[in-house]
Amino acid sequence: MRRGSSTGISTASIAVTFGIASTYRR
Repeated sequence: MRRGSSTGISTASIAVTFGIASTYRR
């Protein structure tokens, strides 16, 4: 939470991971 960039990247990473896991687990 320094400038928002890290938070944005973290959120995107989590969303991508969640999406991949959801698709993989289906």
